Amino acid sequence: MKKLIILAAAMLFMFGCTGPQGPQGPMGPAGEGASKYTLTYELASEDWIKQTDTYGNFIGWWHEIPMPELTGDIYEYGMYMAYLIDGNIQVPLPLIVYNETDETLWEKKISCDFAVGSVAVYYQENDFANEGYRPQDMIFRIQLIW
Repeated sequence: MKKLIILAAAMLFMFGCTGPQGPQGPMGPAGEGASKYTLTYELASEDWIKQTDTYGNFIGWWHEIPMPELTGDIYEYGMYMAYLIDGNIQVPLPLIVYNETDETLWEKKISCDFAVGSVAVYYQENDFANEGYRPQDMIFRIQLIW
C-alpha cells in the first residue's frame, strides 16, 4: 500500500502540472548598458624607470601610466584589463616569454598592477642582470568596463 501511495504521488508530480503556457507579460524597463573606456599608450624606451629593491639591487624596469578614468568606483566594482600590442597581436598581461641565448635559458615577464588613477607596467628578466639593457618601445592597451 505504501508503494502505491508513493507511486501515485510521483505520477501526480510528474504529470499533474502541465498545461498551455500563459500570455507574455509586459516588457520591462530597458537595462543599463555597460560603459567602457580604452586607452592605447605608447611607452618609449627612454621612459622606463629602473626598479630596485630596498637594498638597491636591480630587479627590473617599471613605468606608471596615468589614468584618471580609473576611478574608485571602477576600481571597486568594474573590470580592468591590460594588453601588450605586438604588431597586429594583442597579448593579455602578464606575459611570460621563455628564450634561449647561447644555450642559456632565460625568461622575461611583462606585467602590470592597477590603482585608482594609474596603471603600473613592469619589465623583468629572470637573471636580473640586464641593468644596462633598457626595454624597447612598447604599446599597451588598457580597457575599463563598468
